[in-house]
Amino acid sequence: MLVAVLALVGGLTGLLRLITGTGGGAEQATQAGARTTPGPTSDTSSGPATATGSASAEQRGADGSKRGGKEETAPPAQPNGECAPSDISVRPVVDGAVEGEPVSLRLVMRTKVSPACTFEVTPRSITVKITSGSDDIWSTLECSQAVPKKDLVLRSAQASTVSIQWGARRSDGECSRYSAWALPGYYHVEAAALGGEPRDRQFRLLSPDQALESGSGRSNAEGSARSTDSASKQDQKQDQKQGQKQDQKQD
Repeated sequence: MLVAVLALVGGLTGLLRLITGTGGGAEQATQAGARTTPGPTSDTSSGPATATGSASAEQRGADGSKRGGKEETAPPAQPNGECAPSDISVRPVVDGAVEGEPVSLRLVMRTKVSPACTFEVTPRSITVKITSGSDDIWSTLECSQAVPKKDLVLRSAQASTVSIQWGARRSDGECSRYSAWALPGYYHVEAAALGGEPRDRQFRLLSPDQALESGSGRSNAEGSARSTDSASKQDQKQDQKQGQKQDQKQD
């Protein structure tokens, strides 16, 4: 009898433990489930965050391409007819000058008003002369072969250059190669389009000894040429002002 009672008590105890163990497992399963609940929420919120980051990256990329990319330069103006002589600015520049040696003269040309136009350089359309005081030394009217024939597109925003050469001699009616040499000293070169306003620049013709003393042959003359070039921007502004005055007079 006692054995039967003990067996019954043991069976009830085991059954109670079984029931209690199942409840604990369910509670643990519920807690585990509670821990995994934020998982989908995290995944759901990460979606828009990724899309936003991608959009930001694309935006930064677009901005970066604008900032880092090269700025597109506007194409040069296209000519619309021939240049009016009064609209052409011819600025003479002397690239060094030594007695007894050929002297390079550059004619820096641009328009005053017209954005672009065509111009034919010929001995009849361009005149250049060199003077010393009232003494006429050399002129393209007598040495027309010094002016090259060339078709140009002149623009107000960009200069064009034509090079001619002076033999450092006086010119005569035949532009003889046996005329007298020009002596060292200061001279003026004047250039203009035929019918346009002439422009004048002073330069120095060095003697060979002066060129040697300068240390680099033509440094003094080239320095004078550089000082002339430094006035290019001011000359351009003056050309624009003159062009505006011409427009006002025409109006």
